[in-house]
Formats: sequence, structure tokens, C-alpha cells
Amino acid sequence: MKKVCSLLAIAVLCLSAGSLWADGIGTDVTGSLTFNGGSTNYFDAANGFVPPGYGNSSGSTTVTIGSGIEFGFSDSVNLNTADFTGSTLTITNEVLSSNIAGLLQMIFTDSAFTGFTLASNDLGLTYSFTGNTLTIGRAEGEYSGVHSTVFNYTTAASPVPEPSTIVLLATGLLGAAGAVRRRLSA
Repeated sequence: MKKVCSLLAIAVLCLSAGSLWADGIGTDVTGSLTFNGGSTNYFDAANGFVPPGYGNSSGSTTVTIGSGIEFGFSDSVNLNTADFTGSTLTITNEVLSSNIAGLLQMIFTDSAFTGFTLASNDLGLTYSFTGNTLTIGRAEGEYSGVHSTVFNYTTAASPVPEPSTIVLLATGLLGAAGAVRRRLSA
């Protein structure tokens, strides 16, 4: 019986340890994409540049981070996507025909964002992170081919205990109660 309880406690610890880290899955991020300082948000499907299949194609610029690509934009020259996973953001720009591209700015806001670091920067993007908003820019220049930039990001831990945290606490309390009971019976 003692071995079974020990194995059960170890299994609960192993299963819950991975879920104690916060990630972006399930949080809501709002995105915008503008060119040359204009006010048109090309991540807004109402403007006619969002292909089907992206999170923002449903007509909202606020998307829940999940398994698909959250933001997409396409015109006759570019295909831009922003794909959030649990801990990375990948910005991809596929140039459909070589051209002199104008200034590009992407802004992403999520109340859970706590930090961004650059992992790779094939696009030559610049970025700043203030409060809970990431601002990304690209200078005017000639681009061709497929380019991507990857950011690692962190999110705030949930203030409400996760079920795995409660299970971990309960396991610890049961173990402590068992130790006290054993000591009292000896």
C-alpha cells in the first residue's frame, strides 16, 4: 500500500508540474497591421484583405490564441501572418511579387503578455514592448521570398489556482496527514 501511495504521489507531481507554467493559449490578443503610417488595419477582415482560415477572418481583430494561425493578411504583393503558440510568436512575410515595400507596423495587445525576446530576425524587424503591448516595425525596402521573425514571449500566471495546483496541494496535505498519523500510532 505504501508503494502504491508513493507511486501515485509521484505521478500526480509529474503530471501537474508541466501545467504550472503559464502560456498564451486561451488568452485574447488584439492585432493590427498598418502600412506607411496609414490608419487602415489590414488585419481587420472588414477591409477585405484577410484570407479565410485565419483567426481574424471571422471579422474580429481580437483573437483567442489557439492551435491555428491567429492573424493573416494578403494582397497581390504580400502574405503576412502572425502565429502565436504557447510561448512563441512567428511573424512571416511571403512576398508574392518583388517590390519596394513601405513601412510596416504590427501591434499586438494581450493583458497576459509580460515579456518578449527576439529569437530570430530574418525580416529585420524592430520591436518594443510596453505594458501589455508589442509594437513591431519594418523599414521601407525591397523584399522578395519568404521571411520570418520569431519572438519568445511570457505571460502572467493565472491568479486563480489551476486544478493541477489544487491536486498538488491536496497530495502534499494527504502526505503530511499520513506522516502525522504514523507518528501518533508509533
